[in-house]
Amino acid sequence: MNITFITLEHTNPSLGPHETVTEVTLTKSKDNVERITSFIRTAQVNGVVTLEAYIKAVQSKDMKVLEEVSKNAPDRMLTTGGTISNLHIHFEEEASIRLNDVYRRFNLTHFYPDFTSYMVAQGTKTQYKPFLGFGGEEKDVPPKMFDSLVSEKPPKPQKPTKD
Repeated sequence: MNITFITLEHTNPSLGPHETVTEVTLTKSKDNVERITSFIRTAQVNGVVTLEAYIKAVQSKDMKVLEEVSKNAPDRMLTTGGTISNLHIHFEEEASIRLNDVYRRFNLTHFYPDFTSYMVAQGTKTQYKPFLGFGGEEKDVPPKMFDSLVSEKPPKPQKPTKD
């Protein structure tokens, strides 16, 4: 498992065009490799497996482990105006792993405030407005943001339409 960097993304889509996305990225280096490795090996995901075992289960599509983790997910609701935080773990040769809504859908030991504080202190913080450029200059929108705006399935209409 060769992690290249870890990103914690905070977003609040309910703000619409006023939304600001904040990302903290910790790039693996000789100065922090032990801290990252320790976190991955010791953090427990929903009291079921270590984060390392969870990553391997996601990569191998081990449904038994994934279902057990899901079954033990905390029951925390997203309230109006609430922030959604996503944890992305990027690898050198494998696809990245994303823990969506990490604070509500996962009990991840040693993560908050321990590892998140470390990420903020040692990582790089960026902020951007994902809607900047819609009706304005597209050059101000990070290219990766356009990728997340394209969905595999078209959205369902909110109101019945007449054809």
